[in-house]
Amino acid sequence: MATPDWLSSLLAVMRKPIQSISASTRKPRRTSDSSLEQTESEPNFRWMAGRRFRIMDGFHYFLPNDEGEMDRLTLQHFLVKSCFEGNYLSPIGEVLQLGGTVLDVGCGPGTWTLFVGVDISELFPMSIKPTNCTFHTADVNDGLPFANNSFDFVYMRYLITSLTAEEWAKAILELIRVLKPGGYIELWENDVQAHSTGPLSTALGERTIHAMKARGIDPSAARQLKSTLLSCGLQDVNMQFTSIPIGWRGQIGQAQLDNVEMAMKNLKPFYV
Repeated sequence: MATPDWLSSLLAVMRKPIQSISASTRKPRRTSDSSLEQTESEPNFRWMAGRRFRIMDGFHYFLPNDEGEMDRLTLQHFLVKSCFEGNYLSPIGEVLQLGGTVLDVGCGPGTWTLFVGVDISELFPMSIKPTNCTFHTADVNDGLPFANNSFDFVYMRYLITSLTAEEWAKAILELIRVLKPGGYIELWENDVQAHSTGPLSTALGERTIHAMKARGIDPSAARQLKSTLLSCGLQDVNMQFTSIPIGWRGQIGQAQLDNVEMAMKNLKPFYV
C-alpha cells in the first residue's frame, strides 16, 4: 500500500482593533510547441508549451494565466469549501445580513467573491455575474483602489505563490487600511510542503519549492501568518489547520489528487 500523501491548509482569522490603523478581448491563441512566444496584442503575456503566462516586472506568480488554470482554481475552491465546511469561518454572518461589505483580494475567476473582487489579471466574470458583484483590476502591492475603512470583511486566499517574503507585511497592511475598525480579515494559505510522500512526490515538491525560492517567495509563509498578522497590529488572531489527503479518503482525496495533477500539468513548462 502506498504511503498516503497530504497537503496542509492553514487558515487565519483576525480582527482589526477598533482604533483605526493606517498604512500607507481577444481569445488567447494557443500554440502546440514548447517555444516561448509573446504577442503584440498581449505584451505582458507569453506562451510556453501551449499555456499563457503573465510576464512583467514585480509579478511572481508562476502558474499559467488561462482558462485551464481558472478551471483548477474553481475545483480548488469547492475542495477547500468542503474541507472547512463553508466559505468562511469569521463570525460575520450577522454583519452580512445587515448589508456588510466584503472584499475578495486575488479573486481569480471570482468563484468565492460575495460583493467586490480584485485581481491583477482580468480573468473574473465580465458580464455573467450576480448584480451585486463588481470586479476591479488591481495589485495589492500597488495599493487597492478603495478608501480607508471601506469593508467589514476582507478575504484573501492562496497568494503564497504571488507574494515575496518582503511583500507579505505590506499586503496585510493594505488589507488593514481598507478594513473598517472592528472588521475581520481572513486568509487561507497552503503549506507547500506535502507530508508522508513517496520519492517521486518528494522530488517534485522539492523542485516546486526551489522554483518559489528562486523568485523570492517563501514556501513556509503560511506557517508564519500568525506572527506576521500580530506584528501588523491585528488582534484576536486565530489559526485553524486541516490536512487534505491526496488520492485517498474518498471524494475529497480524489478532488485533491485532481487538483495536484492539474497544477503539475500547468507547471509543465518549468519542469521540462
